[in-house]
Amino acid sequence: MDFNYNRVLAYLKVAEFKSFSRAAAQLNISTSMVSVHIKELELSLGTTLISRTTRSLAITEAGQRFYDDFIDIKQRIDCSIETLKGESEHVCGVLRVVSPREYGSRFIVPIIAEFSKLYPQLKIVHDVGLPLSSLASGKHDLAICLGNLQDSSFKYRKISEFQSYLIASPEFTEQHSLEDISCLNTLPWITNEKFYKEGKWILRKSRTEQFVIKPTIRYGSNSLTLIHRMALFSLGITALPAWMIKDDIQANKLIRLFPNYELAVLPVNVLYSSCIKLPLKARRFIDYLVAKLGTVHHG
Repeated sequence: MDFNYNRVLAYLKVAEFKSFSRAAAQLNISTSMVSVHIKELELSLGTTLISRTTRSLAITEAGQRFYDDFIDIKQRIDCSIETLKGESEHVCGVLRVVSPREYGSRFIVPIIAEFSKLYPQLKIVHDVGLPLSSLASGKHDLAICLGNLQDSSFKYRKISEFQSYLIASPEFTEQHSLEDISCLNTLPWITNEKFYKEGKWILRKSRTEQFVIKPTIRYGSNSLTLIHRMALFSLGITALPAWMIKDDIQANKLIRLFPNYELAVLPVNVLYSSCIKLPLKARRFIDYLVAKLGTVHHG
């Protein structure tokens, strides 16, 4: 095989964006040239990487394997190039960060605004979505994750932590008896799978007194915003980060349940690939996150 890195790079971009025109824009070449690169790559490999129609394209099984193998190689090449340029104070290029929408909007965006002033030649792309899947696909350099990590193969660094409160709407509390904490096992719950992995939650009143909740799950979502809305519409009990609901509690739109008991404080971590040396731009941004958020308890 006559290896041509430009062909591989063109394919990786098409696979990432599912678009020839967007890949061309990213590579600063014509769409027709991208098409030529893909065709030549498929000919040299003797297999089809992309299934095309007039209106859409899809990555074939062979194409997905090729992408999974080569995206890591590309990251290593990019890192090596940056290293060869020297560990200078010149932070530039593109830093891609992904985080949950709610945390990113409240905490990460203000930090990006400050950080950008320190490094004006650095372009920062902040996306929202599922951090682990975005990081695994190679689309992002850093992923901000809330809660305990479950068997993560990525490296990570703790940047902060947060407290969650048990809450329900005033209407819900009027419709259900909440006099005894044992009711938490029988009333309907709204849950986020990210924070509910082991089938139970533990409420602690002191070092020696605790109550184990095995909730009756009626509703669920992977979005904190949607869970928040469900709680406001009186669908059930839930646990949400304190920073997200304090205003609602003060306005009596939500009620904190059993405030003498507390859920465990959960970490906020920034994750990155364990396969490559972390670029200077990413290290600087992580250090800045820790400096700004490391002493903050979001409770």
